[in-house]
This record gives sequence, C-alpha cells and structure tokens, in this order.
Amino acid sequence: MTYRGDFYIPENIIGYTGNIHHDPTVYFQKGHNFGHITQAHGIGHNVGREEVRYAQDYVIRNVRGRCREYWGGMVQHDSRSMFLNVSDLGYASKFKLSVAIPKYKLKKQWGDLTEGDQTKVLQGRWGRK
Repeated sequence: MTYRGDFYIPENIIGYTGNIHHDPTVYFQKGHNFGHITQAHGIGHNVGREEVRYAQDYVIRNVRGRCREYWGGMVQHDSRSMFLNVSDLGYASKFKLSVAIPKYKLKKQWGDLTEGDQTKVLQGRWGRK
C-alpha cells in the first residue's frame, strides 16, 4: 500500500538535496504539511517516504552548505548536503525529481525503530545477540 499518496505528488515538490542525477532526497510541502523521500542512504531503514509532519513554524534553509529543517522552535533534521529549490529548476529536472514518487511508495522503517534499535543500526550491531 502506498504511504500518503495524497501528499507525495509532483505538485508538492519544493526541492531536493544531493545529486539530481543520482537518487536525490526529494522534499515536499503543502501548507503546513511537509516530508521527504530519501532514495539513497547508508542505512537501509532510512530509505523511503518520511512520515508526513505538520508544523506551522516549518522552515527549510541552508546553513554552512547543508540543508536544515526547523520546526517546534528548533533544528529537527540536518541533511548531508545543500537544499536546492524547485523554483530554480526547469521542467526536465522537476520530472527527474518526481520519479522518486512511484519508485518509493512505502514509509521509511527508521521512524518505526525504537531509539535503542536505531543506535544498534548506527553502531553496526543490528541483528546481533
């Protein structure tokens, strides 16, 4: 089943991070709802559609060459690279970004893991006794 097919649509794409030609992370926003699709990450549980969140104070900006997302009055997500706004892109580039939508239909598993299990994954101990 597709996670939030009503939200993850081409019209809601606001930009991306990473290399547009090699699985960029694609960011979406509509009103106060926001999320992103991670296409490539060293941690497999962190690939897919991010949980759609709601915040009236959501802001996305570049700080020291890296994308930062703010909501709830604080930094909530640091990206690995700079955010590039979709308004600066042509039609072909916007199409490239929209390919992530049918390619990644499922919600990320990362948010479903407990903090302890996330630590195990980050330390390379996932699945070990």
